[in-house]
Amino acid sequence: MKSELNKEGLFLNAAKELTQETIFWSHQDNPFRANIEPGDPRIVLVVGDNASGKSFFVDNVRRIAKDISEDVSTVSISIRERTGSGLDDMAGLRRSMMFGNESEQSTGATSAGMIKKGFSNVLSRLEEGKKVILVLDEPELGLAETFHRAVGELIAQEVKALHSESEFSVLVVSHSRKLADGLFDGLDANPTTVTMGNHGDFEQWRLQSEDKTLEELLSLPQQGRENFRKVSGVFDSIRGIRKQQKSPGM
Repeated sequence: MKSELNKEGLFLNAAKELTQETIFWSHQDNPFRANIEPGDPRIVLVVGDNASGKSFFVDNVRRIAKDISEDVSTVSISIRERTGSGLDDMAGLRRSMMFGNESEQSTGATSAGMIKKGFSNVLSRLEEGKKVILVLDEPELGLAETFHRAVGELIAQEVKALHSESEFSVLVVSHSRKLADGLFDGLDANPTTVTMGNHGDFEQWRLQSEDKTLEELLSLPQQGRENFRKVSGVFDSIRGIRKQQKSPGM
């Protein structure tokens, strides 16, 4: 059994404020659920199915972390930065400057290079005295499943190379159980995990092996639209409550 670190970091402080103190998260119509299991506060693994609210959760944690501490800096590495649409010359130039000429590299080399570049940016900002949140959004995307465990091991290696007393959190958003296995095995302490959706805890998600059906695949767009409708409804409700609270005589 690996040791657990009790010191709360950037992520846990922000996540607790999001899930325990915000009106949205406690609202009965909130479509998202998050099971947070504290571990090493420097490394956080966010897992769950498509349309389970992973991106929504991470974006709000980042926002709250910046509200809590003004000197928080965010580094975000995403598959969207890597691929692009081919329609934006400036975006293509920016990707080339960050990640090199991808047409001359394999997807695996590019993915590893992106992860290393992200941690290099984290180190630079830590040296400037900043607190840093690094978000790795599905770093295994585009790679054969046989590489997923190695991606988790690489992330663990980069985390361990950073000074243990530095104020940083690395958020890894992933669908891959093999990446999770590599991350757990490569770290000295269990990471903090966030399991989105109705899976229960992380271990239940990790052991789930049943394939999704064609009907479930085809229903994803509708599920996404329904979640958007519910989220919009919750925010409208919150705005209404706050408007009433500000009204004279309240």
